[in-house]
Amino acid sequence: MKKKFTAVIASMLALLLLCAGASPEVLIERGSSQLTAEEPVMEPAEGEVRFADMVYERPDMERFRACADRLIQTLNDQGGYRRTVELLDEIFTLYRRADTAYTLADIHNCLDLTDEAWAEEYAACMSAITEVNQIMEDVYLACGASPYGARLEREFFGEGFMAEYGEDAESMLSEEYVALLEAENELLMEYRNLMAEPTVTLDGAERPYYETLYNVESAEEADAVYHAYYEKYNPLLGELYLRLIEVRKAQAASLGYDSYGEMMYDIGFDRDYSVEDGQKFIESVKRYVLPVYTRHMDAQRQAELMEDFVSEEELYRVLAAVAEGLGGEVKQAHDFMLRNGLSDLKMSDLKANMSFQTYISDYEAPFLFANPYGDMDDMITVTHEFGHFAEAYISYGSYRSTDLAEVFSQTMQLLSLGQLDDVLGTEGVERLRLLNLCNILDTVVWQTAWAEFEARVYALPEPSLEQINAIMAEVVDAYGLNPEGDPDYACAWVDVPHFFEQPFYVISYPVSACCALEIYERELESGTGLSDYLRLVESEEIGILAAVEEAGLQNPITEARVREIAAFLEDQF
Repeated sequence: MKKKFTAVIASMLALLLLCAGASPEVLIERGSSQLTAEEPVMEPAEGEVRFADMVYERPDMERFRACADRLIQTLNDQGGYRRTVELLDEIFTLYRRADTAYTLADIHNCLDLTDEAWAEEYAACMSAITEVNQIMEDVYLACGASPYGARLEREFFGEGFMAEYGEDAESMLSEEYVALLEAENELLMEYRNLMAEPTVTLDGAERPYYETLYNVESAEEADAVYHAYYEKYNPLLGELYLRLIEVRKAQAASLGYDSYGEMMYDIGFDRDYSVEDGQKFIESVKRYVLPVYTRHMDAQRQAELMEDFVSEEELYRVLAAVAEGLGGEVKQAHDFMLRNGLSDLKMSDLKANMSFQTYISDYEAPFLFANPYGDMDDMITVTHEFGHFAEAYISYGSYRSTDLAEVFSQTMQLLSLGQLDDVLGTEGVERLRLLNLCNILDTVVWQTAWAEFEARVYALPEPSLEQINAIMAEVVDAYGLNPEGDPDYACAWVDVPHFFEQPFYVISYPVSACCALEIYERELESGTGLSDYLRLVESEEIGILAAVEEAGLQNPITEARVREIAAFLEDQF
């Protein structure tokens, strides 16, 4: 279980959008929808609060600072253990309240990127949370240096607190590092603002990008829209990305890391494998899985599998059937979501172009966000995010590493296949099965390619936009992802929000997919998939390697395991 004190640095790095469940595909923009239906409505149970009734209050930083000052003064004066714990309880209450405010502002901002009021609140919360976490570390250091340190470790914080914040400990959150975090946050808000209402210039007229792309009548017209988009936004986003890289490298240097990737593996994502292990995994995927992708992936076939229009109502029916079929705590999670309006599956140009699940801590409530495309791929997206939602509901939002969190989502999208006969029929389920396999194979190959791209970009001593575009062109060619040699692919990295908002995240998708595929294989062989899923949910381990070992599953990043995954996918296709 993530201890109270160890969550601080991780949350400092999670000031970005908490979209651990963002859809793993490269995001293709879509147009507006005429859908008007609301999600199914159920009455909240006693003590529950619907999302629409959740109260947002900007963090009260004056009160937070005053509480911290009283606590530190109490520790310095040796004012008593009981009083110390009372003040710790108070400051953690204020900490959760600030985290809740940040999460609510984030969700509302993503629901309508053009709403200036929520954009302002989101920016205010990002700034507040930076200061909150800096103050919290000061509190931890004061607790560790006090005569109550050992007792607080036993009775309040948990094992490991004194090793992290004992008498000789030094603060990681220097003024320099906090200033760099604030600079990063400003750049991220600039990114969101830039993406709120993108436009393209065609035939001398400026037009809304999404709407224009949605209304094209041929592939040639679509190519022209994409080209106009990249021509405009590759330089704009490239310049912003270069500034982000500079700030992030400075963060790593400030904390004493040799590279930003090493820093993110360690304190950003709590990975229990190294950057070098990650690189070996990338090479294994290229050696064993890429040939399967080359043999079986067909863009036309994949497009045909998902071409049927899928409405918001159908997405809710899919989730209901999955929950009913799996039963138990999964169904409880689904009913909790419906009772309290904790999802938004509407298609909208105003929403952020992504999908995610996040946790509203004061209300002990997950929230599922998706901006659908209107095709069968949306069924995969919503079951993927529902895997995150169910895990968060069952574990009360317990902290997990990103790699482990993505196991829950990708496992759920595969387990869902056995629950949809009554909704989709035999033929529909088979189409969704093939689409899921294409999705997983796409995920493993594309996200591995993105991971290689990102590592190479951050390894550049003084990167330029020309170098970044050149690396993208080389990577997509090496993975066979640009068979027609389209020059615009060199610019396509700007379509990946993770590079801007969650750097070094993408490798979590293929790593977790290898674990999810093992659970799916066991489900097909012996029907144990749900029990494997729940065993992982119940684990108190944070890292994926420790958790899968405890659950009796294989290490997903070894060359042998990647080779087995390739053979399983080959057999399935």
